[in-house]
Amino acid sequence: MSKLIDKLVQASKGSAKPLGFKTAGSSPSQSLLVIAALPQEDLAKAVGAGDGKVDAFVGCGDSLNSEAITQMSGPADDIPWGLWLDGIAEEGLEESVKAGCDCLVFEPAKTTAALLRNEGLGKVLRIDFTQTERMWTFVDQMPVDAVLVDAGADDGALTVYHLMRCQLLASLTSKPLLVVISPEASQADIRALWDAGADAIVVRAELAQLKKRLSDIKKSTEDLPPKRTKQSKQVPSVVPRLSGGEEGD
Repeated sequence: MSKLIDKLVQASKGSAKPLGFKTAGSSPSQSLLVIAALPQEDLAKAVGAGDGKVDAFVGCGDSLNSEAITQMSGPADDIPWGLWLDGIAEEGLEESVKAGCDCLVFEPAKTTAALLRNEGLGKVLRIDFTQTERMWTFVDQMPVDAVLVDAGADDGALTVYHLMRCQLLASLTSKPLLVVISPEASQADIRALWDAGADAIVVRAELAQLKKRLSDIKKSTEDLPPKRTKQSKQVPSVVPRLSGGEEGD
């Protein structure tokens, strides 16, 4: 399993309420991960200066930047890194994995199905809010590890509509939920997304802006209480009503 997916699974499980007294030196599990998304050409610089402010880096672009990926060979032992591309061919996928790519955020309509056969790479399915909710119900049946949605990252405004959609998606899938936010998102916005069921926030911006905001964003996530253990999805049973009978006393 990829390092990022392993972290996400741990975050999504939450923490059960401890029995008895808390042991000295123990610490609660992290409630909400922070992932930095930036242009591929800045990925190597960002990973080298991660400094514990993020849990993972993702390089973004229309297609694979081979030169940028070559620079990534080896520098990130502790902080996993991945790619978020509009589309990637099977050859590019192999090149990325050899360079140490841990995970891939992908657009389902533009990505070759060969990705789904790669067992070592974390697979994050991007879901568009404009897609019908019926499509979302099939997410758990897909061989992907997590899902990602956008919550007002372009204009910086997190709306009630965004929260409703995030909470709906979180209720429809047991897979970890990543939510893209603006680097200007407030502490209240981050808490609202946590309440809606997010397991990680993805801050998408240029490197310079990320350097200014990541410390404050990370601090906001550290102030969150431990996440409750996720409950299994319950599918309501429907008992057919027999016609023609009479109710007894």
